[in-house]
Amino acid sequence: MRDIVSGVSEAEPAVAVLDRALAEAETTGRPLRAATVWTVPQTVGEMYGSGYAGTFLSGDDLGQVAAEQAADLLDKALHARPSERPVTATSEAHQGDPGQQLVRMSLGSGLVVVGARSHGALVSALLGSATGYVLHHSECPVMVVPEGATPGPFRRVVVGIDGGTSSHSALRWGADAAARHSCPLLVVHATHVVAAPGGEDRSPDDARTARTRLALDVSSVLPSRGGVVTSEVIEGPAARVLLETAGADDLLVVGSRGRGGFVDLVLGSVATACAMHCRGPVVVVRAGEERLVEGSAAPGRSSSGAEGVSR
Repeated sequence: MRDIVSGVSEAEPAVAVLDRALAEAETTGRPLRAATVWTVPQTVGEMYGSGYAGTFLSGDDLGQVAAEQAADLLDKALHARPSERPVTATSEAHQGDPGQQLVRMSLGSGLVVVGARSHGALVSALLGSATGYVLHHSECPVMVVPEGATPGPFRRVVVGIDGGTSSHSALRWGADAAARHSCPLLVVHATHVVAAPGGEDRSPDDARTARTRLALDVSSVLPSRGGVVTSEVIEGPAARVLLETAGADDLLVVGSRGRGGFVDLVLGSVATACAMHCRGPVVVVRAGEERLVEGSAAPGRSSSGAEGVSR
């Protein structure tokens, strides 16, 4: 069974991130691994201008502190969350670069859940370098939980679809999430026509054609889908439409293109904007990365100390 990986630290909204990760663990029956990553400080010796010679911990001590921190954060999240279904949850600590370690852990995992800081002008300033790296390179879908995200059940799952293979993967992931969380599924297709000077407005037939194509797309991807499914065609740039449609209590799911050297080539401009600015959690899914898992909840609800300190 593919596990769920949650990257946490005291610098992130750890309890909120873990709460969302625990919700995914509960509804899928997958085990949760709450991981913190530590590095050895490069500054040693007396702190300049402080008149204080700091006591620096050894690598073993730093690893133990990180392991205790991860266990404490998981304990807080477990106690803050009402027990609905049994969850197997463990904590662990690893040494190295946080982004690289989480990407390594994404191999064979079903989902990586990470936090994002408040809005900023740069992707690295908003998402944090680790979260940005994970979004670029993860081998499985990634959920980004923004700072201040609304806790509790999702009101609905909103999926952006453009007819591409990655959006079809996002639709399958979103439909499974809506079923697991017992909430409606809203499928959104944004149409944006930039009219030439003096050009004619879009005709009603064009809008009808877009709705027909969206309905056919949804039915072909989800031929036997039950539950509440609504589809909408909304005029406007895709990123703006999705950000305005998905509220703080919704889960937004978007597809993304393959990996590359630049943000827009890795995530695509729409996925990038959604990960940066959405008010609620966002899941980014690449083509073929759905990794849907059906299964009953794993037995036992536990929190351990470090499952292993990697060095």
